[in-house]
Amino acid sequence: MTASGRGLVILLATVSLLQAETDPRQPAPPPAARLLSLARQHRSTHDLALKARLFVSRTEQVPVELLVHQLPDGRATLFRGPDLELLILQSADGTTRYYRLGTGPLTGAAIHQPILESQFAPADLAMAFLHWPSPRYLEERRQRGRTCHVLEVRHPDPAATAAVVRMELWLDREFGGILRADGFNADDDLVRQLVVTSFRRVDQTWIPRGLTVSFRPPGQSLPAAEKSRLEVYQGDYHAELDPALFNPDRF
Repeated sequence: MTASGRGLVILLATVSLLQAETDPRQPAPPPAARLLSLARQHRSTHDLALKARLFVSRTEQVPVELLVHQLPDGRATLFRGPDLELLILQSADGTTRYYRLGTGPLTGAAIHQPILESQFAPADLAMAFLHWPSPRYLEERRQRGRTCHVLEVRHPDPAATAAVVRMELWLDREFGGILRADGFNADDDLVRQLVVTSFRRVDQTWIPRGLTVSFRPPGQSLPAAEKSRLEVYQGDYHAELDPALFNPDRF
């Protein structure tokens, strides 16, 4: 084949490849940043007063309370349990601050420490990973019979944590809320998993009522994971809460 003939073949192959990549019959995945923004917005606009059970093991449970107060620029969450009051303040831009009664502000590794002898940590309750930057769309997957968009986000400061540096977020394709979050360490081992097991619809918003957190040491299979479960059994979904409860100065 002459040089001009080989050039024509290469040109035609390139055109065919470009046509395949832009084939309108193959819809492009939704923008990851938009999907993540919708997931962040998928929260109640009212104050919430929820009573729940925290299952620290298969047989042991402790009563807890979740109070959520809407702020002009974000929200405040007060988590109460036996000998524990934990305050989480989140601004609209994703800035999250943590306080524990009798301790004051929590920072660094303290926000990843388990509470009430469970696998839950303050960072799990905040779901701060919904604000991690530069999300990347991976694919569609199924979770509990639901089709999900799966996004990847990475910790904005991986040097600040020795635990989870990357998350895969499973967002329900229909209503946009998060159904699952898988956390990977620096060696890309799946070490932490958060799963939303049930919802309650309030107005046009689906609010989680059941939440499970699993932790497994690197190299172990998921069935061997240590697991805790949070289940809401009673709630006022249009509460009017005293703003003084959420003042960080009292912590």
